[in-house]
Amino acid sequence: MLFFISIFARKMYKVILKSKLVKAKKSGTYSRLLRKYRDRYKKVAASAPAVDRVDLYAEENPITFSTDNQSKSVDSQTINDVTLKSDERNLIADIRKWAAEHHIPQLALKSLIGILNSNLGLQLPKDPRSIMRTPRNIDLVPMKEKGQYWHQGLESCLKRIFRDMSTSMSISLNVNIDGLPIYKSTTKNFWPILCNIYEFPEIAPFTVGIFYGIGKPKDVNEFMNAFVEELMSLIQSGISINGCQLSIAIRCFICDTPARSFIKGVISFNGKYGCLKCTTKGRYSMLSKTMTYPELTAPLRTDAKFRSMEYTDHQRVYTPLVKLPLDMIQDIVVGDSLHLLELGVMKKLLTGWRTGSLSLKAKWSTSQKTEISEYLVSVKFPAEIHRQMRSLEFVSLWKGLEYRNFLNYYGFVL
Repeated sequence: MLFFISIFARKMYKVILKSKLVKAKKSGTYSRLLRKYRDRYKKVAASAPAVDRVDLYAEENPITFSTDNQSKSVDSQTINDVTLKSDERNLIADIRKWAAEHHIPQLALKSLIGILNSNLGLQLPKDPRSIMRTPRNIDLVPMKEKGQYWHQGLESCLKRIFRDMSTSMSISLNVNIDGLPIYKSTTKNFWPILCNIYEFPEIAPFTVGIFYGIGKPKDVNEFMNAFVEELMSLIQSGISINGCQLSIAIRCFICDTPARSFIKGVISFNGKYGCLKCTTKGRYSMLSKTMTYPELTAPLRTDAKFRSMEYTDHQRVYTPLVKLPLDMIQDIVVGDSLHLLELGVMKKLLTGWRTGSLSLKAKWSTSQKTEISEYLVSVKFPAEIHRQMRSLEFVSLWKGLEYRNFLNYYGFVL
């Protein structure tokens, strides 16, 4: 405590703001103000002499070591220092968690560290990257058309999650792959590979790898190969943690419609042979300008034929997913209501009713569109529904949730 008081006394002059000094200097009270703080400093220094901490330890509390290296006597002040360092480590961990949860900018974190160090006498790292344990080097794998891929690794994620495991167990993984725009003003995207553990739904999904580039990855083999190779190894041998065995299996791949076609290496969902479940052939309708699939009894696709590349009209490129022990037809789930219903059928119908692209007889009149728009804007949803509806003038800019609300709630009333 005496050490901190002496430090405070030494820095008393520095506490005076420069603007205050300049103002006092101009008004002629600079000398009186300086004399005031000099007297205050002398009083504090007299009650707590400024002694260097190293000299204090050396003269008053020496540390002695035995010559036979069997024991060493440490004074109580040194023990307090060790405790302080342990407290600082705990404080750093709490600050790291707080900054990550609340998305604190590094500039603000650096300012906070300076305040804590100067006012509390702590010795926290001055660089916020040290607090956050930011790695110095990140291994980025270059890909086609200036893309980059970062692979964190599935094994490292699972070891961190099950670091306290005390008994052997088996888990099954759900894998998700999808695109994520970073900014509205650029076409560069993130394509993360995410996993979650089916048996432990309370554990948040974790990131195995991330692609960064313009649009989606150009080569599915280049994008998926590192993940597939590691996953194959873990399925075969598992992971040993604390002497216990963690067995891993794949439950399914969960992706939206465009991402599903991409990872399987097949043509788009709206192609002539785009059905993922059967071999039906699509027909393009000039009236509705959509691809329809009228045949309902077409033969189903099989995993064996898919792996042998027999569906030449359906498969575009080879996919590394065929190396994994999963059914390429059944274990890649087709359940994408966003693109099939909200951004599919519902968007098509609303656009047709508004512009008359489906049929002139089905086109809404100007008065009808005005009445519907006023109703959409005025209606208030329950607290569970967060997005407010917009008028029909912005129907081309609606989000999938707005189409869903119209389909499930507004449509019945209208």
